[in-house]
Amino acid sequence: MSQEEINEKTEIKQEEPPKKKRRRLNKKQTIIVSVVVAVVALVLVFSLVFTQVNTLRFMSYTKEKMQANALVYQTRHEAGDVKFIAHRGMSVEAYQNTLDAFLLAAQDENIYGIETDVWVTADGGMVCMHDRNSLQGIKNVNDVSLDVAVTTPLKGNASCYAPTVLQYLKVCADYGKVAIIELKDDSMTHADIDQLREWVAASGAQATYISFHFDMLDYIRSKDSEVELQLLSFKGVVGLLTDKKGLTYDQRMQLVIDRRICLSCNYRFLTKEVAERFHKAGLKVGVWTLNDARGAICCAADFHADYITTDVRLYADINKYIDNLIK
Repeated sequence: MSQEEINEKTEIKQEEPPKKKRRRLNKKQTIIVSVVVAVVALVLVFSLVFTQVNTLRFMSYTKEKMQANALVYQTRHEAGDVKFIAHRGMSVEAYQNTLDAFLLAAQDENIYGIETDVWVTADGGMVCMHDRNSLQGIKNVNDVSLDVAVTTPLKGNASCYAPTVLQYLKVCADYGKVAIIELKDDSMTHADIDQLREWVAASGAQATYISFHFDMLDYIRSKDSEVELQLLSFKGVVGLLTDKKGLTYDQRMQLVIDRRICLSCNYRFLTKEVAERFHKAGLKVGVWTLNDARGAICCAADFHADYITTDVRLYADINKYIDNLIK
């Protein structure tokens, strides 16, 4: 064998270890990727199950169970014990929190109340819109005047503008709808709340105040023992009053009940036990935001939900669902 052939074989042998090394690396990388994918999948499955607890339960119901629930819903609805609230007005048919959305809801005899979100402007005015930054080019409505707020287009639709609270209240009063007012602005002072209550009284509209902020509702309760208040909860009662350090879960719930504040809960997280506790105390229970007939029927039957907040004309969808169910 020539020296040249010997050198070539030596070079080949020297090249083999890097190839083996690459194969080992590729195998490790494949294992790592597989583990990561598996972990992500588990997290997604857990999140789906955790956040859709009631949705998955309702989907598992048999036809017979749904027929029984439908009967409970019909009985309660006919008795006036299930009421529909238009979320930000009729927000599927018109841009949310606008006069058009409010008017569409107001003209519907099946709608009990019209929900909106209230924010305070720099000069003490108040407008209806979903977030503090819902206006085009404005990060915080608290920093601009009422005139600027109502003449600046809303994000997502350059032809729509935020109405004032007074305009919203007039629609509710004119059509006999309950004003479901969410105190969303965490910068609201007691003076702001007092001003809002004065406007409500002057408008002639009936109002229910709702909020994630317990202290705001507690302040209103200290001023009015009769007005209906609802504490909003996204993740069930376990998430209520987490700022009340030192109170147990049970004590937090009891504090809400003692203040005669009703519960309005994300429907995915409400439990029968929690609903029964509020009902036994003579308080109402609402669910949000429900846009499917099956879920609404189940919430009305399983939890005896008194209020169902929706983006659509849900009562019509429910009637169609029940018609198909009994065929």
